[in-house]
Amino acid sequence: MQLDFRVLDGIQQILDSGEAYWLPEPLSANCTPPQTAPLSMTFASRNVPLATIALYDDMETMHCDLDRFDLRGLAGSGSLLHMGGLHTAELLDRLPEGTTIGSLSLLFAYRSPDEEWKRLVAHELVHALQFLQWDVSSTAAIYPYVAFLQEGTARYSEHALGFLEDFALRSAGPVSIWLAEGLDLRKAPEFLLYGIGASIVDALVRRRPPDVLWSALSGPCRSAIKNWFFASWFSCDAAFADAYGLSWDAFLDAWSSEAAAVVPPTGAELVYRWLHDAYGLRSRLLEPLLSAEVVDWIDRVEEAIYAGMAEPSQLDELDDILRAASGQPTPDVFEALHEREATVIDYARERAGAVGQVAEVLRLGILARRGDVAAEEYVRAFVDVVNVYVPIAVQQPMDR
Repeated sequence: MQLDFRVLDGIQQILDSGEAYWLPEPLSANCTPPQTAPLSMTFASRNVPLATIALYDDMETMHCDLDRFDLRGLAGSGSLLHMGGLHTAELLDRLPEGTTIGSLSLLFAYRSPDEEWKRLVAHELVHALQFLQWDVSSTAAIYPYVAFLQEGTARYSEHALGFLEDFALRSAGPVSIWLAEGLDLRKAPEFLLYGIGASIVDALVRRRPPDVLWSALSGPCRSAIKNWFFASWFSCDAAFADAYGLSWDAFLDAWSSEAAAVVPPTGAELVYRWLHDAYGLRSRLLEPLLSAEVVDWIDRVEEAIYAGMAEPSQLDELDDILRAASGQPTPDVFEALHEREATVIDYARERAGAVGQVAEVLRLGILARRGDVAAEEYVRAFVDVVNVYVPIAVQQPMDR
């Protein structure tokens, strides 16, 4: 795969520079302050750092700070931290005294023991650039598929920068499997957001150099106001047609035909199943109820899946484990499940529509913490809602 995003030239330099980060010694205690470091990367005439990165040595702490358990990295506007938009009161309380965050964006990432954290940072840095050079919220109103371009450029960059291998296994293969079912982009499910986005971007950069796409999205497509007043000659559609020689709709028709023709490589079916049935998210939500040995085994299964070396029986076994999750309902387990309730609400109630079921989980949680019902009742309701409704949630269309 090629990479010629001019705006990304600095990312590899930052990732290769030991001076770009303050990397602490590994911290053993949970809920320790993340380490932050401003990046001296500026664009246009702004003399403001592009991003500040909070690197966490403990993923649980990051999830608790963000009140989200469905991610390993996040990018947001720097102002959102002080406005409370990222739910980071705990982070603010625990930052070292005198810490200031004056960058354009604030990035969060889990600093894994291997080089995986660099991939996460690269992905989130692309989003930081988008915040600066794209008007994502305005563009979304006129470009219904901007989410695919937003995540697609970030995921494609992971491949192009060498942090992710096997584009066919991770992205093109699962997308081809989904398209083989006769579905179109209007019904694209959330679990394929990154794969479809990367596939679309791949098709675009095979037609024109990558900077053409970025220029279009940071030029005429950047302003909804300009599109409104100058639609006849300044619209996003006009800019896309001028850059690629066909309309956006015509491109999507061509892309869907090309993507559907891809022969899924060995193992793509299991990648598709892993995403479709939300095994990763279900595992993170139920982790407090699993032994350390089982959690390590799940990590190995995930690695095997994305290496194309897993067996269907491993996912069958994992499904059984998750549905039977119980564990000891200690105070620490109660607290860990309570931390996860916001993510369960987001997926099971808001996306899958399980209003009554989630309400029952929350009710039992309150009663169990007071000692008014058996702890096992709450745990069983929590486990059942996660296993039944989280997969339904990720299978919902993006434009629901």
